[in-house]
Amino acid sequence: MLQVVTEEEHNGTYRHYTSQPLLSSDDPILKSGLNFWEKNQYDIDSEEPLYFNFIFPDDLFNGEEAHMSFRIWSWGENQREGSIRHRATLYSMEEEMYEYFQTQTRQVTYREDIFADILPITTNVKNGLGIFAGYQNASFTIVDTDK
Repeated sequence: MLQVVTEEEHNGTYRHYTSQPLLSSDDPILKSGLNFWEKNQYDIDSEEPLYFNFIFPDDLFNGEEAHMSFRIWSWGENQREGSIRHRATLYSMEEEMYEYFQTQTRQVTYREDIFADILPITTNVKNGLGIFAGYQNASFTIVDTDK
């Protein structure tokens, strides 16, 4: 899974910005995930679909090095130069967690669709809801190359 957060500078340090940026991509790896083959609710005013994150399987690179490209749509564009940055986090997770995030994304996507079927969330907790799984992550600061 790939997630990006916007951070703003405050008193010499960076903290999360109040609004999470949206993402878009034509990358085949990122497009291989659930949120690209299902309609997304944030695709109303844009020619390209916009997402909060990308959830995708590793089938296209299977543990090998891979290059991915995406665009960040952020609300912090009008801040003074250097006061806003983006932090991308790439998660590698167990199959159970991947399935959980897929079903969670489907829930968010269809939460206001009164004609949608009931969409259960994947769980591996006996007599409960949720998952017990592990993940690894790596974070990267993204420098805006358009300025």
